Amino acid sequence: MMQEEGKVADDRITISISRKAYEALVEYTKQLNQENPEADKSFTVEEVLDEEIIFLFSDEWKSEQ
Repeated sequence: MMQEEGKVADDRITISISRKAYEALVEYTKQLNQENPEADKSFTVEEVLDEEIIFLFSDEWKSEQ
């Protein structure tokens, strides 16, 4: 991908999710952090959401079924 002049390479977009989906994401993030206490730092909700979106739009989930 070519970068437009003056744009930052790590552009962000804004998405909206329901309150129920956000609460589920928060709980999932807490669960991941509890299951991985040896990690150097805790996962953030944003990091978990990024990974889940990447996973959703990849073909990886198809091979796990």
